[in-house]
Amino acid sequence: MDRLAASIAVALRVDLGNLRLIVPIRLAIAVVIPLVIGMTLDRLSLGVSAAMGAFICGVSDSGDTFPVRARVMLVTSVALALTATVGGLVSESMTAVVAVSAVVAFLCGYLAVFGPNASLTGTLALVMYVLFAGAAVGEDAALAQGVAVLVGALLQTALSLSAWPFRRCSGVRGQLADTWRTLAVLSSGKPRDLLSPLLPGQLVHTATEIAWSGTQGKTRDWLQNILVAAQTLRLPLASIASRRLELEERDPGCQELADLDDFAHAVSRFSRAMARGLVVLYRSRALPAALEDVRSASRIARAWAPAQVDAVTAACEAAAEQMTKPYPIGRRGLVTYRLNMGSPRWSEAVKRDFTLDSPILRHSIRMAIIIPVAWIVGLWALTEHQYWVALTVAWVTRPGYGVTVGRVVSRTGGTLIGLALVGLIIWVTSPGPWGLIVICAISSYILFAAMPVNYAFAVIFVTSLIVTMLDLSGDDLISSLSNRGIGTILGGVIALIASQIGAQWAGPTLPTKLVSVAIGIRRYADASFDNQDDLRASIIELVNARREAAHAIQDATLEPKKGNLEPARAERVLNALLACIFAISAVDSPVERKAFNHPIDTAELDRELIELGKRLHAIDDGTQPESAGPMPQVPITDPRFGSDVDPACLAVKRAIAYL
Repeated sequence: MDRLAASIAVALRVDLGNLRLIVPIRLAIAVVIPLVIGMTLDRLSLGVSAAMGAFICGVSDSGDTFPVRARVMLVTSVALALTATVGGLVSESMTAVVAVSAVVAFLCGYLAVFGPNASLTGTLALVMYVLFAGAAVGEDAALAQGVAVLVGALLQTALSLSAWPFRRCSGVRGQLADTWRTLAVLSSGKPRDLLSPLLPGQLVHTATEIAWSGTQGKTRDWLQNILVAAQTLRLPLASIASRRLELEERDPGCQELADLDDFAHAVSRFSRAMARGLVVLYRSRALPAALEDVRSASRIARAWAPAQVDAVTAACEAAAEQMTKPYPIGRRGLVTYRLNMGSPRWSEAVKRDFTLDSPILRHSIRMAIIIPVAWIVGLWALTEHQYWVALTVAWVTRPGYGVTVGRVVSRTGGTLIGLALVGLIIWVTSPGPWGLIVICAISSYILFAAMPVNYAFAVIFVTSLIVTMLDLSGDDLISSLSNRGIGTILGGVIALIASQIGAQWAGPTLPTKLVSVAIGIRRYADASFDNQDDLRASIIELVNARREAAHAIQDATLEPKKGNLEPARAERVLNALLACIFAISAVDSPVERKAFNHPIDTAELDRELIELGKRLHAIDDGTQPESAGPMPQVPITDPRFGSDVDPACLAVKRAIAYL
């Protein structure tokens, strides 16, 4: 029951900081255009195929910098067209559908070895295969559908990249805005939120995006300085949050807590103004007033935490100073157009995880088994739309137990509500083809706006969009509602059972996941200072290790089996390591520091990371227990901002102290 409650809590979690209102318009337009053209030319089935390609490809548009976005969406477009074509070619033989689904599921699952974006591409490609294998068509129609999917996906990609020549920095500015928006949400929320890895992870992600954005010279300096201000702001603000937590438990009505809360809320308002100014530059006119609010609140809060309050105020002033004209972007920006950074090591990535100890390989094998099983269950249990069971399994199954449980709850609830909602609308209004296109347009906009905010809510409109497009292509919706609902429930049950069979629980793997992050940091630091040729490969390895550690911690909180390192303590260790990664990412050369006024001692950093690895290995094999004392509440133990303390080494020392 505790796990179910936790899964429901995950499904209901809302992140309004990621709400977008403008970008979903562009994403929805790419879905509607093929439908309108197909309707006008009396080729609605091909229009639906193209719209499906645009919709699925739009899910891969995470708003990253233009080079990253171009690479991901182009690869996704090709993958979607390929799997849609394969699905159509085998659709007339259910034996072939089931047999080929095992191969497709394995390959799509194993794409995760190339990173999080590739993992998403694999999931979307598998979903596309199931959709097009579920409706029998001839060979010529299958090829035409594949081409239509490619055209729709490329349309979505083209619209996504259309602003690149004119707003060359808008993608990375959006990432910076996300960072400040996250800071605003966490500052205005509970103090404990500022101690989670969410903000450090966002900072590290944005630092990586800046490195891959193609920006150079003063443009890159400007972006980096704004990011450094956010990082400099986070550290003392987290220290204040720790003090607020202590006061909430000891004396919730005291004046000190009220003053520090007011100061945190003033910082939240300033951070939100920064986010808005980065998205739309003229809105930065609100920054002077927001900065004055911070200064006013700091004069009162300074009596309780002078070092931290002064550091926060100075960081806000530094950020506001960057938001003054002329901005080194647009025509003044220095940006190169390229899709990649260095040569990727594909064979290294494939070989690294081709072992049964790898959760990626085990997940791929599991998918190769349960997708055919889902097809067979659908054929046995449903009278029509038997593919819906496999479609649900493809959407929700993830390598970790906790993520799968959360997805099953979200997907099942969202799909059932979506089926009921769109069924009621169509039953009441009896819309014609153009009315159905309007429903598709509305559903597209809402799902793209809601996807980053709450997955369960977005699934409602994902469902309404898919079934409405299928209705447009001649698949009667009203008569199939019960089959789709039953198929969703059966798919969720299969995914849950599969997550239990042969599962490697995340809890016992937390020490090794953190060791992988430490090893990745050592390689990344070496590449940053001494071996630039290895920089891209080291970044990819570190990004994957960081994501896997974060997902393992999230899964461990939902799992019944615990390991030698509790998830809360592992979260603090990862938090400290993220601060270390950011400190390294702010280095342009071994002697130049952007975030701090001193170089990183790479030899000392290497020794500290080796020591951290030894501690984690000792905890993992049981020779040394984790600390039995209370966990330190302050994520930065030395608030001597501007001193000669090496920030990267200090972060690793902090990680060791948590153990």
